[in-house]
Amino acid sequence: MRKLLLVVWIVSLLVVALPTNAQTESSTYSVVNLSSVESLDIELNGDIAFLDIATNERSPERLINSGAQNFRIQVAGTDALLAEADYEFANGDLVLLIITGTENALEILRYDFDLTPVIAHRANLTVVNIGDAPLTFAAQNGDTLIQDAPIGEFTSQQIPGGVYQVNVQADGIQRYQTTLNAGAGTLITYIAYGETDFITYTLELEQDGYFRFVHAGRITGMIDVYFNDQLQFANLNYRDVTDYIQFPTGAYTVAIYPSGDTATPLWQGDVTINTTPLTAVAFGETNFRMITYADDHLQMAADTARIRFIHTGLNVLLLTVRDGSSEPFVGGLEYALATRNQIIAPGTVDFTFRETDGDDYFVESIDIEANHTYTIILVGNALLDDELQTLILDWTWQTPPSAP
Repeated sequence: MRKLLLVVWIVSLLVVALPTNAQTESSTYSVVNLSSVESLDIELNGDIAFLDIATNERSPERLINSGAQNFRIQVAGTDALLAEADYEFANGDLVLLIITGTENALEILRYDFDLTPVIAHRANLTVVNIGDAPLTFAAQNGDTLIQDAPIGEFTSQQIPGGVYQVNVQADGIQRYQTTLNAGAGTLITYIAYGETDFITYTLELEQDGYFRFVHAGRITGMIDVYFNDQLQFANLNYRDVTDYIQFPTGAYTVAIYPSGDTATPLWQGDVTINTTPLTAVAFGETNFRMITYADDHLQMAADTARIRFIHTGLNVLLLTVRDGSSEPFVGGLEYALATRNQIIAPGTVDFTFRETDGDDYFVESIDIEANHTYTIILVGNALLDDELQTLILDWTWQTPPSAP
């Protein structure tokens, strides 16, 4: 029978009432004993820091001054030195010292928790592999979360927030299954050691916003988009779609100008970017405006995709979309509104776009792939021949964001 040890710690930053100058010069650290030595004492700069840290035990968190620090690892209750290391600590570091090996070959591995905010709706999975083989983490919904986690290295990937049933594999052979509770806005640190042993840490992180822009203004011409007077999207033509850009959460004033001309905005308004990804669509002729629509980037079930429709087609009073079934896929969608994000099976789907209780406009065939999110935007003017069409926004979580 294989041995499986699961220990979960919720790691939180220490908040201590210190003078301002002390706060700016401190870090936080802890120690975990994953060695074969039953109990260890830890010295910091010649003084005892922790006593009797047993195998598979993690010490409490402690504040430490920034700068150079010396750690000595000893057999508990003795002066027998097993390992020694010098580390530099910077302000605000959150560090885990991982002790591995045997009494005759003890090692200290330093792991710095990545406190960078994650993208909205995502978690950061980091695998620390101190086992005996490279590992692959494959979720049962079909996603490969970590393709290759080499021995002795840290491997990170931002993944959709959710709960995953994960197959941990080595050389293509499944070693064991585990559950990862990777809620949105968390850092999951997974330390794999031995053949089937592991420890996980969960740390709450800030989430950054995630924003993309669609130019659906048919007669507006080329535009520039500013956030708080800073140019973010330049020279966008009709039907252009930007990549997602990562923004700190907060309130922004968004202004849309004709490209190269900031005298008078075509539209200006306030937008709040929070921990929900956003798609902004600028559209209209006599009433040009920008509206933001919330996206859903959380974990999907196996062999499914998400799809939603946004109606910006001029002179289409109510939009109906049929997929060949007896009931409309979208029924009576008003101008400027969007449907909810709906689950759809993978495959090629022929969508018929029509005026509700009226004539068909056109048929669009869309190849739906598993674990993708689709936003279908109707653009153009129904009173002009062949003017109505769709913009198909296809997104998957492996797509990295652009720099702001």
